[in-house]
Amino acid sequence: MKRKVKWIFLAAIAVISIGAYAAVLLKPVEASAEQAVKGNLERQFTVSASILPVSGMVLNSVTAGNVSEIPYLPGMEVKEGDILLKTDTTSQTTLDIQREQFKQQLSAARQEYDRLYGSNGSAAAALKAAESEYRLAKKNYDNGVVLAQQGGFIAQSDLDSLKTQLDLTYQKYAQAKEDNSEEQKAHSQEQIASFERQLALLDDTVNPGAVKMPYDGVLWEVYTEEGAYLSPNQPVVKIYRPDNMKLSASVLSEDAAALTPGLKAEVIYADGSEGEAEVSFIAKTAEKQMSSIGLEENRCTVELKPTALPEHAGAGQAADVSFHVVTAPEVFSVPAAAVIPAENGSAVYLIQNGKAVLKTVETGRREGGRVEIISGLEDGDIVASDPYNDNVEKNGRVKAVLKE
Repeated sequence: MKRKVKWIFLAAIAVISIGAYAAVLLKPVEASAEQAVKGNLERQFTVSASILPVSGMVLNSVTAGNVSEIPYLPGMEVKEGDILLKTDTTSQTTLDIQREQFKQQLSAARQEYDRLYGSNGSAAAALKAAESEYRLAKKNYDNGVVLAQQGGFIAQSDLDSLKTQLDLTYQKYAQAKEDNSEEQKAHSQEQIASFERQLALLDDTVNPGAVKMPYDGVLWEVYTEEGAYLSPNQPVVKIYRPDNMKLSASVLSEDAAALTPGLKAEVIYADGSEGEAEVSFIAKTAEKQMSSIGLEENRCTVELKPTALPEHAGAGQAADVSFHVVTAPEVFSVPAAAVIPAENGSAVYLIQNGKAVLKTVETGRREGGRVEIISGLEDGDIVASDPYNDNVEKNGRVKAVLKE
């Protein structure tokens, strides 16, 4: 009897053990997943930029002589008419030469203003022509997108060419728009007024050897020192207006190629404040530069117009600029870890009815840790985000943990 009870007890233990083991085997693995929906495939990158004035001005010495005084330091605000530099000698002949040079610069500035904004100015006509070219290029590109979406009635290379033409005409349109803007017109007027003021200072000065501030602004750089000898018309200081600044960044050429004029970027300034800026210029040429780790890189100059600057921001200060570029609009994309090798190329695991189903897909561009899926997915499919890490197996039981 005792032996019979013992066998019953052992049998019960075996049944329990087998049941527990079967429960473990049949328990679905939990896998992080996401639902397939169309969205933008984006590239994100951050570069360091410098705050620079849109236009600075270099002032030259008026006469030959030794520097006797430099009252201001670089970075100081200076009022119109204040003396930036004094020399210990004067020369009427040198003063006359300087006066004639300013007259020539003033005449050239007035001629340029008349060419653009005079009664027969070309700025408005150039803007109209550039706008017409841009609208035509946009229409051609939009038609190309429609043809591509309708089943590939246009080659991707032709669509890319239309996009390139659209970008070029937009940049030309943006430049023409800037040339015809009230801001640019006011800048040209201010340049003329600046030459007029400097000429007036030369005519009225009681100390021809003094270099005076032509407008309210900031002393940017000083190219000499007290006691140094100056030749006539030698550059001595650089100044700028703090109310008209820009951001200038050196960007990898492959990243710059993805940017377009008008694109918004996020900016973090040296004091920690945040702001926004708009791309205003992208250089069509690149320069070879050495990276911080000694690699040679091709970089392009990109300029941006900030919406606002911190109160104490000035020329030469650094800022971090972050770009978010749409590489492919309204496409399916999955995390790079979701794509695995397959016999016919690439595949992903779909989670259907609690099971992992291997699905062959066609992949496209890769950006920001995600991969474009050209074909193989449908809207609403549940895709395992990292099947290797989550131990997902073909036809295995899976519980999808959708990301929020």
